[in-house]
Amino acid sequence: MLKRCENFMKCYFFSERLLGVIRKICLFLKNIRNAFILF
Repeated sequence: MLKRCENFMKCYFFSERLLGVIRKICLFLKNIRNAFILF
């Protein structure tokens, strides 16, 4: 039971980090698009 809980927490933290990275990439792409609109 404890092992399963540990695995769940690992997966949870990993997915949270992954979401953070995806969000950063989306913001980065949005900024690039805005820069192109300005030019």
